[in-house]
Amino acid sequence: MFSDSEPSPRLELFVFVVLALIAVGPALGAGAAVGDGVDMYGTLWFYWWIKDCIVHLRDPSFTDLFFYPLGKDIFAHTGDNFVDAVFAAPFVAALGVPAFTAPFVAVMLVANAWTFRLFARDQLGGGWAAFGAAALWEINPFTIFEITCGRYTQAFLPFFALAIAWFVRVERGPGWRGPVLLGLFVGLQGWTYWFSGWFLVFMLTPAALYALWQSDDRRGLALRYVGAALVCLVVISPAAVAMFRAEASGGVPGLSNVESVSLFEPPHQLANNVSKSLHGLVKAERHGSPLLTQRVWMAIAAAWLLFGTQRRRWAPGAMVLLIFAIGPVLELPSVRGGFVMPWYMAAYHYLPYFDRLWFPYRMMVGVFFVLCIGAGTLLLRVERRRGAKIAAAAIVVSLIATAVEQHKWQIFPFVTREMRAPALIHWLAKQPDGAVMHLPFGITQPAIVWQTLHHKPVFGGMGENAKLLWPAGYKDRMKSSMVKALIAAARDPEEPIPDVKAVHRERFLQDGFRWVILHRDLAESDSRNWGQHRRLSVEDVQQVGIQATRRLVKLLGEPVAVEGVLVMWDLRGGSVAPEALRPDDTRLYTRTWVSERPPVYEQVLRETGRMESPK
Repeated sequence: MFSDSEPSPRLELFVFVVLALIAVGPALGAGAAVGDGVDMYGTLWFYWWIKDCIVHLRDPSFTDLFFYPLGKDIFAHTGDNFVDAVFAAPFVAALGVPAFTAPFVAVMLVANAWTFRLFARDQLGGGWAAFGAAALWEINPFTIFEITCGRYTQAFLPFFALAIAWFVRVERGPGWRGPVLLGLFVGLQGWTYWFSGWFLVFMLTPAALYALWQSDDRRGLALRYVGAALVCLVVISPAAVAMFRAEASGGVPGLSNVESVSLFEPPHQLANNVSKSLHGLVKAERHGSPLLTQRVWMAIAAAWLLFGTQRRRWAPGAMVLLIFAIGPVLELPSVRGGFVMPWYMAAYHYLPYFDRLWFPYRMMVGVFFVLCIGAGTLLLRVERRRGAKIAAAAIVVSLIATAVEQHKWQIFPFVTREMRAPALIHWLAKQPDGAVMHLPFGITQPAIVWQTLHHKPVFGGMGENAKLLWPAGYKDRMKSSMVKALIAAARDPEEPIPDVKAVHRERFLQDGFRWVILHRDLAESDSRNWGQHRRLSVEDVQQVGIQATRRLVKLLGEPVAVEGVLVMWDLRGGSVAPEALRPDDTRLYTRTWVSERPPVYEQVLRETGRMESPK
C-alpha cells in the first residue's frame, strides 16, 4: 500500500468517497437538505425545475410558476446555467426533493477530486503527491463554503479541472484533440456558471504567456490557443447570441448601463442586496467564514512560495484572480470609502456581463486550485526525500487539519436544513388549481421548495425581495389594494390595513389566486426589521405571528387549514381540510412553534463577531 511509486487507485477512490460521506453525513437522514440559506432554497427548486423540463421536454428559460401570472425570465437572470442541474436530474428523479441532495453532493465532491487527480497525475507524475493534492481540492474551503450556503452550482467543478488539464496538454505538441477539448471544457464550465469562463481566462492567460515564452514553437502553440478559444465560442454561442439579443431589448437585469466609464468610480448601487463594493474577498474574510485566511491554507501558500515548484507557471494566474477577487473597492476600516480598483472597473465596463458578477470572491476557486497544485509539489518533495509513508502521513495531517478548522466555522461537515413538506402542503397538492400567495412578503421562504410538490404558481419568487429581478409590471401589481392589504396584515400590528373593496378581491381571484398561506415564524423574523424603531421585546416578537393571524382572519375570514406555523385560507371556498388540519381557537391563537433560526454557520459567525446580529 505504501509503495514508492503511487497509491492504489482503489485506495484513492475510497478516501475520496469517505471524505464525501463525512461531509454529507448529517444530511443522510430523511427530509434533510445539504446546506442552508436563501440560495439553498433556490438551488433545490431549480434542480427540480430542470428535471421537470427534461421529463416534459420543456424550455427551461421561462416559468410562470413564479411572479404569477407575469412569470420569470430565468434565462435573463442566469443565462441558463443548468449543466450541474442536468447531472443532478437522475438523483432528483429517483430520490425527490430534498433527499437527492446528500448523494448528489457526495458524487459531485468525488467527481471534483477525481478530475483534479487526472490533472495532478499529469503535472506531478502520479504518486502520493497527486493523490494528496486531489484530496485537498475535494474539501478546499471555497467548495465547502459554497455548498454550505446551498450554492451547489459554484462547487460543481469537474469541467474546471478538465479544462486546466487539457490546457497543459495543448502545450505538448501539435494536434487538434487538445484545443478542441480545452475549448469544450471551458465552454461547459461556462454553461455551468457563466462567470467561470472569465475565471479560467484570468487564471490561464498568464500561464499561456509563460508557456509561449518557453516554447520552441510559439506560432503553433498560439494557433492552438486560438483554436481552443474558437471552440469555446462555438460551445457558448447559443447562450451568448440569445443573451446579446435580450440585452438589446433591455431584458437583462443588473447591467451597469451608465454613460461614465471611469475606472476610478465604484459601481452604482444595485436594486438588490449587493452593495457598491459587491461581495469581494476582503468583505468575505472579515464578515463571513474565512477562506484564504484559514491557518492551514495560509501555511500551504507560504510553504509553496518558499519551498515548492511550478510557481512561475501558476502563481501569476493565482495573483491575478486574487486581486480581482477583492472586487471593485478595497475596503479598509481606517479608510473612508476605500480604494477603487481600476483594473476591476476596466473589466466591469468592458468585459461582457462582468458587471453582473455580484460576488467577486468566487474567483477564489482558481486560487485554491493553484494552492492545491502547490501542495502537491510540496508533497512530491516530501515523498522523494522521505518516502511514501511520510508523504501519506503528511496528507492525513493536512486533511484532518483543514477539516477541523472548517468545522470550527460549522461548514464541515455540511449544515443541514429540515425540508420535509408539512401535511398541509401535501393536502394542498391534492386541491384544485389556484395560485398561492405566501406571507410575509419579501422573506426567504421554504415555500418555493414545497412548490416542487404541489406545482401551483406563486405570487412572488426566489428573488422577490430584490426589486432588480422583478419582471416588468410587477411593481404595478404591488400597488393593488388587495396585495397591499395582505402584506400589511402579515406585518406590523400597528400598521393600518388598506381598505379592500369587493372589486379588489374579485380582481385578485380573476388573476388566478386562490390560496393564501401565512408563515407565522417568518412573520416573527420579519418583525426584526420593521420592529427596530419600536424596540420590541422577545415576548412582543413572539406574539407577532398570532397577531398576524388575527389580522388576516379579520381581512379574509376563517382559514381552511392550520398546521403549527402555517395558516391557510381558501379565497374561493369549497375545500375541506382533514380533521387534523382544521382550525380551532387553540391551533390559531396559541403559540406552539419555535422561532425561525438562522443557519448554524451564521449563528457561529454572529457569536464570534464576524457578522452583525439581528437587531
